[in-house]
Amino acid sequence: MNVTVDGRTVALAEHGDPDGHLDWSAVPTPVEIFQGEEDAWVPMDHAEDIASRLPAGIARIHRLPGVGHLSIQDHVVEVLDALVTP
Repeated sequence: MNVTVDGRTVALAEHGDPDGHLDWSAVPTPVEIFQGEEDAWVPMDHAEDIASRLPAGIARIHRLPGVGHLSIQDHVVEVLDALVTP
């Protein structure tokens, strides 16, 4: 699931595009990717893979140190702060 905030797309999907239907290179807006560094279910390389499929310079990975799988739910303030800070 993606949400657009102030013209920036926020990637909320935890599993990317398993069916391969998304044309990652056609994403036109900046993408914010939030990933817990200690996530045992979806490792950091998943976020890095998503970022690498997007056009150069469009993705920003937010690494949440010491955070597991529920990174966004457990760190709402940090996520919202990152979305309003260029």
